[in-house]
Amino acid sequence: MMGKITNRQPEETLKEALQAWAKAAPMTLKLQADLLGIPESTLANALNPNIDNMHYHLRWLIPHTLLLGDLGALDYLEACVGRVAFPLPEVPECVADLQAELARTIKEFGDVVTTAGQALEDGRILRNEVKRIEREIHELVRQALGFLQSVKDRMERF
Repeated sequence: MMGKITNRQPEETLKEALQAWAKAAPMTLKLQADLLGIPESTLANALNPNIDNMHYHLRWLIPHTLLLGDLGALDYLEACVGRVAFPLPEVPECVADLQAELARTIKEFGDVVTTAGQALEDGRILRNEVKRIEREIHELVRQALGFLQSVKDRMERF
């Protein structure tokens, strides 16, 4: 089932955000363009919010993000649709570690249920209780996705 997308109107346009992101980088726009394999003028014009007929190509986004080592552009996109990303945990090397990871994930689920149950006992949820539940759920999701990645990394490739 797909989740409903929440539209949060940003204070700046995507091009404005991309331009600020690229200009804030510690490397020059010329070097960014060179490393992306495009002319500097093409990148500069594609990032310029005042030039409507030039567009920042989506195929540049991932290489550009990796090049800059800055997730700001992705953070902007996620904020626009009401999402937040977080890094996955490191994948354990051995099967015993994989089993330990699963145990931690199950524990995190128990923590979420316990925390939510305690908060709901009086029928009201206080702001700090919501924050605690949210923190537990984020940790649960992080652990579950890390476990899934561990399993996928061990899948035989034919």
